[in-house]
Amino acid sequence: MSHPLNFSGKIVLVTGSTKNLGRATAELFAEHGATVIINSRHDDDVKRTVALLHAKGYSAEGMRADVGEEKEVEEMMANVNDRFGRLDAVVNNAAARAVDNRTVSELKRADWDEMFRTNVLGAFYVSKAALKIMKPQKNGSIINVSSLVAFGKHPAISTLPYAASKGALISFTKGLARELWNNNIRVNAVVLPLLAPRDVMEYAPNIYRDAAAASPKRQLISAKEAAATILFLASEMSSTITGEVVALGGMNNVTTEF
Repeated sequence: MSHPLNFSGKIVLVTGSTKNLGRATAELFAEHGATVIINSRHDDDVKRTVALLHAKGYSAEGMRADVGEEKEVEEMMANVNDRFGRLDAVVNNAAARAVDNRTVSELKRADWDEMFRTNVLGAFYVSKAALKIMKPQKNGSIINVSSLVAFGKHPAISTLPYAASKGALISFTKGLARELWNNNIRVNAVVLPLLAPRDVMEYAPNIYRDAAAASPKRQLISAKEAAATILFLASEMSSTITGEVVALGGMNNVTTEF
């Protein structure tokens, strides 16, 4: 019997997988035997990340696409189907993110459009296209990456459009999970706090301090630790888990509050 964390022969698409959490997630799946599809809207980043994984002896293929453009997503997924004939897991990680603290009166329609185009419509386009492969095979897992800002539980007060888009992704997760349960396709979400070390460099020191203080371990979780939760949710170890929202970051952010 194969180990439940053995992804040998499995095909896993991670959107926005050339940096930070996305790259850590793709690499962790590859470490466990999966062929990972590296995605970004920047072709050079895709090629560089694929080369890095190949250099480590992992199986990876790059596919450039902007997840906010439905036609590009459909073309990417058709390429996945032609190339592999299957798709076992999708991680909707690609996201637009803003950290400037403009008030609602300062925001413009364009601020909302970009956030929802990538963070919500992107997950919708990718999931919809992925289901054309997953439904016939009667198996699959979709994991959406949200944020604690959706619940007002983040020491960094991000812009309202970002928080709203990540909240919408939670509702999308739960609704899609109900729809797909009878198809043996599971849909879950992870809710992230600040991650180390990249976010430590992006945010002001006081925000890092407050985020670390909110954790029982008094430190930020790493991208690889967050990726491990995503790996678990895509694995056979979580075969009966769907429609769940798993919050990382400590007792102040318990999943049961959702």
